[in-house]
Amino acid sequence: MFPVSTFVNSLFNPSSPQNSHSQNKRSLNSIFCFSKKKEFKPESLRRSLSLPILKKAPSTPPRPSQSKPNQQIVESICSLIETHGLNVEGIFRISGGAAKVKKLREALQNSGSPETVLQGYIDNIHDIASTLKLYFRELPNPIIPFSHYVPILTAQNESDEEKRNMDIRQLLSQLPPENQTVLSRLMSLLYRISCSHAVNKMTINNLSIVWGPSLMRPEKPTLDLIYEIRVQCQFVETLLNNFSFFFPNSSVPIVTPPSSIPLHEEGSESKSESEPEQEPENQLANSTTTTTTTPELDLPVGTGIGLPTSIGLPNDPPIPQSPEVVVKSSQSLKRNSESPKEVKVGDKAPNFSLPKADGSVVSLSNFIGKRVVLFFYPKDFTPGCIVENKTFRDNYELFQYANCEIVGISSDSPQCHADFSRKYNIPFSLLSDADNSVRKQYGIYSLLTGPARITFIINENGTVVHSYKSLLQPQEHIIHSLTAIAQLLMNETLNPL
Repeated sequence: MFPVSTFVNSLFNPSSPQNSHSQNKRSLNSIFCFSKKKEFKPESLRRSLSLPILKKAPSTPPRPSQSKPNQQIVESICSLIETHGLNVEGIFRISGGAAKVKKLREALQNSGSPETVLQGYIDNIHDIASTLKLYFRELPNPIIPFSHYVPILTAQNESDEEKRNMDIRQLLSQLPPENQTVLSRLMSLLYRISCSHAVNKMTINNLSIVWGPSLMRPEKPTLDLIYEIRVQCQFVETLLNNFSFFFPNSSVPIVTPPSSIPLHEEGSESKSESEPEQEPENQLANSTTTTTTTPELDLPVGTGIGLPTSIGLPNDPPIPQSPEVVVKSSQSLKRNSESPKEVKVGDKAPNFSLPKADGSVVSLSNFIGKRVVLFFYPKDFTPGCIVENKTFRDNYELFQYANCEIVGISSDSPQCHADFSRKYNIPFSLLSDADNSVRKQYGIYSLLTGPARITFIINENGTVVHSYKSLLQPQEHIIHSLTAIAQLLMNETLNPL
């Protein structure tokens, strides 16, 4: 099989003898092996692309010296949220102010009376909720200890529900007593919040995305977090959907769990940025990648599942073999010298508002509190664009569990997007930029080269952290997107605040 290391090297080494035309035409499935099995098998995992997009993480993340969870702090915060925050919209999803959260965290650690400290912050329940999340993330050994990490993931991936629940309950019974107490208290709070989801908008799906990475993490994080985080979140879903089974001694009244809402229906936030585009020959070496100039993370060799790369489902309509894009003649067009400056990595993504398939308007500012993959593509129903959209579609769940939304933009009409989405089962928003105003706003519109195929990765603060352009290699955009989001997850794990 074509070695992954050779493929990765060829991306950044144009002179590599392996970077031949025939090898470049290999499908993703022949390059990356993605197991269809549901079991979590660490020994079968592979290394994925490493992109230098984040600040250098400390070799030893600064975490509190306290090795055991403080039951008094957890009980005080949970009680206060139950009293004042059950019906607050976006509880745990909306972040508190970083400075206030840090100050509250330090005050709680240095005080013998958490209740007294919390009274001074009661006016902003989001600061208190964010402090609880941070408290769990900063534990030197998580509530689900490192020793239980792989066994829990393996149990969660069991296909038989009854066996899965029994295995998980057995593993939870092996936790240290203080961990069992704290986990039970937290789950009681989350269960009560989920029962009020009609008011606070926090379904079990929403809560699992927030709390999966807060309750468990690998001892040595790698890029495989993009795959593991899905199982982390599903573990929390399992606990909440079977609350009485796992926590029979809880005093919380048991009601019918709220029905799950599809992940892609949630609102969220983010921003995006872009880069110039000039499509090269049909060679990986000519694809252009732009990253931040900040120091590169010291990324360990991955031990995670290889990139999922299915290009389509068996029942997908055949991909037409028509030309991808017709480039306008340079003799009849002239370059616009007054076009806006290109948006660069490190810039804030300009906001925009565009109609989607159903005619409603979507703004980038709608995606508050989320990461965003924003990809510009040439045209619906053309071969490369079908491949690109389907690779994002087939891996959409991974992005959702990573608290990331996908947004596609082309100049097609909303009706065309509706037909395209219906034919290929596209779950994310496709927006209509009919006059190319957003392309111009991002500085990537050119009369000479035609519409670009470019993808921007935007963090929760609305800053572009990575961009990738390649017109003739549409399948590469999913690889760069998954890897960039995985690095953001790594950075969040190593630097909780």
